[in-house]
Amino acid sequence: FEDDFKFSIHPNKEHDDAFHPSSALKCSRVLFAEFRDDLPKIKPPADSQKIFMFGHYAHAVLQKIVLELGFCTPEDIEKEYDFHFKTEAGNPYRVRGFIDIARCEIPSKGTKLIDIKTMNARIYAMNQLPWKTLEKYEAQVRLYIAFEQWDEAIIV
Repeated sequence: FEDDFKFSIHPNKEHDDAFHPSSALKCSRVLFAEFRDDLPKIKPPADSQKIFMFGHYAHAVLQKIVLELGFCTPEDIEKEYDFHFKTEAGNPYRVRGFIDIARCEIPSKGTKLIDIKTMNARIYAMNQLPWKTLEKYEAQVRLYIAFEQWDEAIIV
């Protein structure tokens, strides 16, 4: 590896009117209220911002390593999907997501989609993930594998 890893971290997510796979298990009333912009805008507290920044950093480092090892191409990292639909009633509907690593060539294992998850030490130290956390991760990744038309993925 090179002596310095240079990468950018973009902590402020772009706001749009799309449904995102990371919101796959939000309550339908919350999703609808967010869609209508009925909820107050609340800036996350500093400790939450720090946690999110570390998550962005961990993603960038792991993606850089996979790229440097030649297991993926730059196009495979944070691959964007942006689908526009019309409901039966003719209303517009949008689904948008970014796959951490869409295609990772793992020696002797084949090509896999990789979704990177970071968590606090308390959850990491548990024997297994809390059921709701695992359910959320699986729902998000199931949408990503549908985007890429894969049968399976790896959650790191």
